[in-house]
This record gives sequence, C-alpha cells and structure tokens, in this order.
Amino acid sequence: MGDLSNNFSRSEFKCPCGCGMDTVDAELLEWLQLLRDRFGPIYITSANRCEAYNESVGGADDSQHKKSRAVDFVTYMADLSKVAAYCDQNFPDSGLGVYNSFIHLDSRNEKARWRG
Repeated sequence: MGDLSNNFSRSEFKCPCGCGMDTVDAELLEWLQLLRDRFGPIYITSANRCEAYNESVGGADDSQHKKSRAVDFVTYMADLSKVAAYCDQNFPDSGLGVYNSFIHLDSRNEKARWRG
C-alpha cells in the first residue's frame, strides 16, 4: 500500500541525491495509478531531480523531472509498446518518450512524443 495512492509512496519519487525533493504532480500520480491498475506493477527508475542532480546525469535544462512532473518507469508484466500505446491514447497532453528498456511520462500539458 502506498501513502500517496493505492500503490505509490512518496519515497518512490525522491531525488536520488538526498536533497529531500519528493513531490509529485497529482495528475501524473493519477496516470501512474491507472497504469498500475491496468498493467500491473510499475517500477519508477527516475522521478524528481534537483538542479544539481539533473545536471550530474546530463538531464535537459528544461527537464520535467525538475518540476516534479516526470517519471521514467519500467514494467515487467506488460510489453512496453502496449503501455506506450495506452499512454499515447489516454494521456494526449503529455510528454511520452519510449526507450528500449523504459518509458518516460510527464504531465507537461502539451503533447510531446519521442523515441530514445
């Protein structure tokens, strides 16, 4: 059980540097819970990034991770292409990046699509 939703806890969104940044956009959290309910466990591999951490990992200057509006995630219960297709159809005003081993999803309120 999560402390933010049925399946997600604040600790999953913490910046890895230890700075304490751990918030998440409410709309993004809702989307993640919908994905979890439909496809099974969602494992967040990257969420919040403070300015220093984002720079250290080569993140974009305007990264949605710095705004608590983005996650990178994996799922082992469903094919990533099916999950990405669901995101594309159901979250039209989102940022959606599909990579070989993970998906980036953000709640930027405008459509952006890319492959990594």
